Amino acid sequence: MGKTKRDKGTKLMAVADDAGLAGAVNMASARPHEVTLVEATLDQRVVSQEPERLVGDRVYDNNRLRQKMADGAFK
Repeated sequence: MGKTKRDKGTKLMAVADDAGLAGAVNMASARPHEVTLVEATLDQRVVSQEPERLVGDRVYDNNRLRQKMADGAFK
């Protein structure tokens, strides 16, 4: 998964609860930035409840994403 020497690849994004059960999964090209994939993944979740907290790498430390979460944009 991810970028290859030929600039092609796939990114797989998933959101799981504290028990490890998948709540959302998204597969996309390796080109888009992860913050846009986080939003797309949350939009495709299969559970009705919005996550209270996201834990991830630096991509989750994004003011625009944090504000969307606070505004309830993914409900």
